[in-house]
Amino acid sequence: MAFIPAKESRSEYPWVSYPAATGTYVAGQIVQLKSGVLTALTAALTTTPQFINKSEVVIASPPTDLNGGKLLAMPYETDPDEEYYVPISAAVSSGDILAGTLGSVSSDGLKFVTGTAGKVLLLSKIPDGSPIGFIARVKFVQ
Repeated sequence: MAFIPAKESRSEYPWVSYPAATGTYVAGQIVQLKSGVLTALTAALTTTPQFINKSEVVIASPPTDLNGGKLLAMPYETDPDEEYYVPISAAVSSGDILAGTLGSVSSDGLKFVTGTAGKVLLLSKIPDGSPIGFIARVKFVQ
């Protein structure tokens, strides 16, 4: 599981496709646009994510130019009004993590990281004793 919309706040998403770097992409994975090519994260993201991948795809070879190569099917831009369900990256063992806490996106683009300043706002409390993978409700802030 990754960043999955909790509710649809938009009636439709824009149809966009971008060339994608070599790799395996998972639905709900945060991806970034670098020099016109979508790539997986390589480090934890503490800024507002720009795109969420919508499909599972393996890109075997990188694009040769912006008009060639494989496209990552319809990633969509993140929206500050959209809420997401996402697993947490680590077990909680030192007290509840309260709604309103800011965190970040894990380096694989699939999880919510607590204890680091970022642009992912926790909307639901994470109780003490919650295991890795506990599902939190979040949204992105600017």
